[in-house]
Amino acid sequence: MFSSEVEKVLGMSAAEVGKAYDEDKSALAEIADKANFKQFVFRCRAKYEVYNDENRLKTVAVRVDPVNHKKVFNGDEACLLLCPKESKVLAPKRARTVYDVDRGTAKSSLTVMFTFSASGTITLPMVVIPYKRLPAVIAKSVPDEWGKNTSDNG
Repeated sequence: MFSSEVEKVLGMSAAEVGKAYDEDKSALAEIADKANFKQFVFRCRAKYEVYNDENRLKTVAVRVDPVNHKKVFNGDEACLLLCPKESKVLAPKRARTVYDVDRGTAKSSLTVMFTFSASGTITLPMVVIPYKRLPAVIAKSVPDEWGKNTSDNG
């Protein structure tokens, strides 16, 4: 790491680290402990170098930035079967007509993708439907602000 990048991780300059180490040999461990469990994004450069006829991978941290939790996302998808085989389905209490049995294949499904940021922001869902072209009646049934897409198998 370059000196400026080490300062970001340790919170002090190399001169301050050296001075603390000269005054107290255990200070280096305390300085390193303060950096433990802090989260950073490292941009690294790696290249192979030959030393004593051995290939060695040399990696250098070129840039270090604190994690921006607004830019860290996690996604998950839910597969919803359109023709369930089970005899029970989720529906409101006392609903008389829940769904009509479709003669489609039992594997017909649609996928809904949900994405959340580490800061707690929830993005709008995306629905993936097994069609080559999205039928207008389906496009109208999905809220306008949701993402809509097609795939070969949903």
